[in-house]
Amino acid sequence: MDVDLGEGAQPGCRIMIKEQLPQGLYVDPYELASMREQKSKEILVQNEIDIEAPEYLSATHAIIVYLKPDPRHHGHFTGTVPVHVRYHRPTDREEAIALVTLPDPQLMIHCQENSPLLESWKLGVTQASCSASNHSICSWLNVNYQNMEMLRRSSVFAAEVMDVFDRFPPEKELISQAKALCRDYIHSRLIRAGIVWSKPEPAVSSPASKLTEVSAALLHLGDELEYIRPNVYRNIAKQLNISVSSESIVSDAFLAVATELFSAGITWGKVVALYAVAGGLAIDCVKQGQPAMVHTIVDCLGEFVRKTLVTWLRRRGGWADITKSVVNNDPSIRDHWLVSFLCTCGHFLKAIFFFFLRER
Repeated sequence: MDVDLGEGAQPGCRIMIKEQLPQGLYVDPYELASMREQKSKEILVQNEIDIEAPEYLSATHAIIVYLKPDPRHHGHFTGTVPVHVRYHRPTDREEAIALVTLPDPQLMIHCQENSPLLESWKLGVTQASCSASNHSICSWLNVNYQNMEMLRRSSVFAAEVMDVFDRFPPEKELISQAKALCRDYIHSRLIRAGIVWSKPEPAVSSPASKLTEVSAALLHLGDELEYIRPNVYRNIAKQLNISVSSESIVSDAFLAVATELFSAGITWGKVVALYAVAGGLAIDCVKQGQPAMVHTIVDCLGEFVRKTLVTWLRRRGGWADITKSVVNNDPSIRDHWLVSFLCTCGHFLKAIFFFFLRER
């Protein structure tokens, strides 16, 4: 035990700790008596103790510990108590752990003179022995204190929370990245379809950008998805039976499909499918003389990410998680994601079906 009264501690003060030991712990009175004879410890036991009894047949008991002043640090007191653990009730479980909780002790101070500092701490007065060897009665002030270990843990915990919070990318950044990745994905699909289209904003500002790897992974996974079911992600407008000349129709159709696609949960496979839908619908718009609709699709995807995916993305640390969760050269893992993609195709077809029902 360590008690620090701080810079304002006056000389001549003594510290007494009253600790209530639970059933699972005990002190050995004979051991303590030997320590008192050697003047190495000042500890009194307030109850009779059966050192042989198991935990479930024992009672709680209190001890009084008189701490010694630290000669190196003014106002600092210290002391140690040898504590033993009792046997607990037998159990049939293979791995059993018994939890013994040591409650916070009472802290009492006795000074030669009262001071305003002590009076401000005072909770009450206890009459007790002046020391383990002097049984004269002294008045001890019961005082408030701060558990330094708890303060240390709370400060460490707070620092860890802030560290985790700082690692979460901001919402605006995630949405901006989602739209940049969408422009990059659409641009790639238009080029593959032999259609020239210039992006108004680059998705990846430089080869060193953190989105470079994400964009490459997204395109790679989109290739896998479209290779498995090529007809699903082509002629999107025809499958939805919509006209791409109306901005409201295009945006409503895209958001309806996106909502149904993620109705049963969020996975990276579905995120890739959403980009594949955006790419296929953008090709239809440009082919039908409506290149401006590409910007509508990008904005719709950004709005859907804001409403539905931002929290999920933040928990995963942002878009870069797709490179850790999906891209892997292990054939067994690749097969797993191919199966996931097949399920995603099914979700997309279901989304189209529900869009038809809604329109009718």
